[in-house]
Amino acid sequence: MLFRSKAQPHRYEAADGKVTMVEKPTLLAKLSIVDYGGMLLFFFGAGLIVLAVTWGGATYPWSSAAVLVPLVIGGIMFLSFFAYEHLMVPGRALSRLFPSQEPMIPLSLFHTKDMGLLAYMNFSTGMAMFSVFYFVGIWFTIVQKYDSSKAGVQLVYYTPGLGVGAYTAMFLCNIRPKSTFWPLFFGSTLEPLGVGMLTWALSNGKINVVDGMLGFAGV
Repeated sequence: MLFRSKAQPHRYEAADGKVTMVEKPTLLAKLSIVDYGGMLLFFFGAGLIVLAVTWGGATYPWSSAAVLVPLVIGGIMFLSFFAYEHLMVPGRALSRLFPSQEPMIPLSLFHTKDMGLLAYMNFSTGMAMFSVFYFVGIWFTIVQKYDSSKAGVQLVYYTPGLGVGAYTAMFLCNIRPKSTFWPLFFGSTLEPLGVGMLTWALSNGKINVVDGMLGFAGV
């Protein structure tokens, strides 16, 4: 099979009667394929939205300019990111303007039902976990009187569970039963259960129970 990339140069070699391509792109060639416009729109847009949501109601009033300005600008930039990626599709305006660059997120990925469903699941679970982290951090800071650094360290308990979940998904996909259905099914089932159990743990008030449920939510 022949693979062709925008990263140049490339050369062809014969091995065991088959034609393969070995690429040895330079650093400059690698940098030339980066979607700088999409990357900047995405990171600044998402960053400004997160900043506004973090400041709103805590550091500044929701109606203040310090919250509304980054929220509006971030929202516009975030929506512009999808328009930018649409125009980076091969054959369209930005693709012709930047022929060596590849889209940060190729929109062709979402033409299939499975990929669209997976993107929706990742977005919804990601939003849920962002909310959980936000309120768990506040709980440790306000209720348990932890300083900000110590409260942040408590969130590390989520990481071992994340590792268990990731390796379990890899096993189910690649070894047995070699199916993507079961990790998606178990993940979609355990996610709301984990968030619910973590909510119960916060109302229970025991730190070791909260840490355990953070790990469970990570799975």
